[in-house]
Amino acid sequence: MEHSCDKKATTTTLICSPPVSAVIPSFGTTEEPLTIAPFNVAALSIDTSKYRNPCIKLEVSFTANPIALVALRLQIVRQCKTQLPVIVGGTWTYSAATGSNTVTFFACDKDFCNQDCCTYYLQIFNDTIIAGPLILSNITLSALVVDPCCC
Repeated sequence: MEHSCDKKATTTTLICSPPVSAVIPSFGTTEEPLTIAPFNVAALSIDTSKYRNPCIKLEVSFTANPIALVALRLQIVRQCKTQLPVIVGGTWTYSAATGSNTVTFFACDKDFCNQDCCTYYLQIFNDTIIAGPLILSNITLSALVVDPCCC
């Protein structure tokens, strides 16, 4: 059986953010945690007007070196020029006690209007950092754009 995309020419583009670091401060105690606004890091922009029907595979990676209990929530957010921010692919949780950890996760995006520029960024919520701060290094966000989308 022939797939409907087999005869179409596809365009593939790789876009990467420069690596950045982030310092996530410690706060409160387990009995009295403080609420801290999310941190937005590792942004990249894609001019979606160049594509007809794209699929975008997003990858986040970073290194964390916690010295005590850590719990973070992470999400990729898409902000297009004329739209409200949208969470792409759900929310991920990172938790660890100590040691060096490399973290990687993926999300796919194909549910957007391809008429303008969209910026994707990693949003981090500090749920629990008791002893810190926590330093995240080599945070990168990359996007693999395939057009047309044949999913």
